[in-house]
Amino acid sequence: MKTATPTLIQKIYDRIGRRYDLFAVYEGEAKKLALELLNPQPGETILNAGVGTGKEHKTIKAGVSENGMAIGLDLSHNLAKYSLKRTKTPQVQANMVQIPLNSNSLDAIYCAFVFDLLSPQDISRTMQELKRVLKYNSRLVVSSLTSGEKGLSRIITSLWKALFRINPGLCAGCRPINIRPYLEKAGFEAAQEHFVTQMGICSQVVIAIPSISQE
Repeated sequence: MKTATPTLIQKIYDRIGRRYDLFAVYEGEAKKLALELLNPQPGETILNAGVGTGKEHKTIKAGVSENGMAIGLDLSHNLAKYSLKRTKTPQVQANMVQIPLNSNSLDAIYCAFVFDLLSPQDISRTMQELKRVLKYNSRLVVSSLTSGEKGLSRIITSLWKALFRINPGLCAGCRPINIRPYLEKAGFEAAQEHFVTQMGICSQVVIAIPSISQE
């Protein structure tokens, strides 16, 4: 299945801008659960990979307190700009396949509705990059669109995939995926996995830790 290129993704979300907050009608509950699983603690350094407008980043900033650091990263220039204005925290405009941070420097990463935008190859590359910047005793919390299996959710999944095949731009570049196999292949162990359905759209939320075999 053809996926959106990084250039197209950047253009889509630069254009969407502040209106990205409207996506909360189907992403909001999954993001709320993901933040609860992240449970940011005072003094931690946490990366919000795919920071968006910074709405959820405010919660992360409050959790790490003044002794910690909440860093936002986004491919979109406009979203990184909005997050900076909203949260007054460090922001990085970059592609997640090459994160400009030191290895073993982060206590946690929060990544909401990013992997469903990426090609399978870029998902794998990004997973390895996230693992590189995380400390060993750390956690990764991921949320993503996934396939609904019953009733309305199953119908919406089928329609979404059909539109995506016609033109990824019709779906803001994203499509339902199963993120867990990518996590496991990259050397993460899923500690918890949850499925959240909102407005008939199913999301997958996983908290994962680097596996014991990680070097």
